[in-house]
Amino acid sequence: MGLFKYICNKFKCTSQCTFNNELFDIDLHKLSLSNFELKNKDMVIIHRILNKRKLIKKLDINVLEV
Repeated sequence: MGLFKYICNKFKCTSQCTFNNELFDIDLHKLSLSNFELKNKDMVIIHRILNKRKLIKKLDINVLEV
């Protein structure tokens, strides 16, 4: 089993590939969900997905302004 794992690690992709970027509008992801007309079913699905993902903590410069 160790030999199989070693061989698989040698063929592992380490590039920074992106998947179907032309299909997604990145600007849409910057909008709040409250800007969309969503049904309760949509909100439940989005909530379920977001609960499975890690939160990326970014420093918001606007909050630090005095």
